[in-house]
Amino acid sequence: MIVRLKKVNQLQRLTHPNERGESGYLWFPFPQSRFDHSIFFLAVAKIILSESGFSEQFVQKFLLTLLTHDIATPAGGDATMRLNKQFFCEVKNYRRHMIEAGISMKWRMLYDFDDQEAERWVEGFEFAGFLLNVLDRMSYVALDLYHLGKNKPAKILQLLKKHPLIMDVWRDICVTKECVYFSNAYRLYHFLLLRALMHTEFYLNPNCRKLEHIFFSQIKKLFDSGEISVDDLRYKDDQWLESIVRKGKDQSWCTQPESIDWQCFDNKEDADAFRAGNNSVFHIEHIKPFETGMHWLVMHRGKIMPLCKALPKQFAVRIESLSNIREGWYAYYHK
Repeated sequence: MIVRLKKVNQLQRLTHPNERGESGYLWFPFPQSRFDHSIFFLAVAKIILSESGFSEQFVQKFLLTLLTHDIATPAGGDATMRLNKQFFCEVKNYRRHMIEAGISMKWRMLYDFDDQEAERWVEGFEFAGFLLNVLDRMSYVALDLYHLGKNKPAKILQLLKKHPLIMDVWRDICVTKECVYFSNAYRLYHFLLLRALMHTEFYLNPNCRKLEHIFFSQIKKLFDSGEISVDDLRYKDDQWLESIVRKGKDQSWCTQPESIDWQCFDNKEDADAFRAGNNSVFHIEHIKPFETGMHWLVMHRGKIMPLCKALPKQFAVRIESLSNIREGWYAYYHK
């Protein structure tokens, strides 16, 4: 089950924000897998917890949980999860997958692994759950940023030139049994600003999401017809799913994002009305504000407090405005 994650792509069909069409002609524009993402910060986690005085056994349990936190990710990744979050959400189905794969029992005997405790951490509970959540976000931002290459969006490039060691923020993480906090408020803010820009310029950029929605519409047809089952998506990988979705089709059906356009609306009613009058609309997506991280704790002037209280108000206002910038109902249609 863990090895399967090597064949489940991290970014699926998201295309490069500065692509000129060429990246749309690749099935996976970015190579990193869910497995790459899961192992990326293992060494960092070990350093943080060991230096914070936690026992070797606790560190081992945390690393095993971090390694497997995405184990329930279905073939097709985030696009597939939209079919049914109860069946496909990697958080809700974490413990079930660990038990069905036999990993829980094996690790219980070898490492005294507790799948109920691990489930709580994956869900974000307790200080270990928050730490896992923080490292998860740092991991995907760093990995995805690297794979954007030299042709990054201008706003992201400007921030990186000003703060070239921005991902060293992990060195500021302090962990106690009560909480997780950062020792430098400004370095944490710069990371959260980078993460916010990755959302506005890339993750939630409708121009980057065109192939994702084409692919989702194809999966949904096959899933609704019964040609693809719940267990297929749970236990098989992207290579298998690609072969099923592409069966009987030429290369053009999913590889031409320039033939897709979108329009944003303030509410669902307007988006639905647009769809009713336009047969070429194939998907409507509601993009919500993302969580900014300004509530994360920092040590400031000898006290632990939320980041938003440690910095002047304009810092929080800037990130909150970025969080809201892509909000809306998006209708995607064939030109």
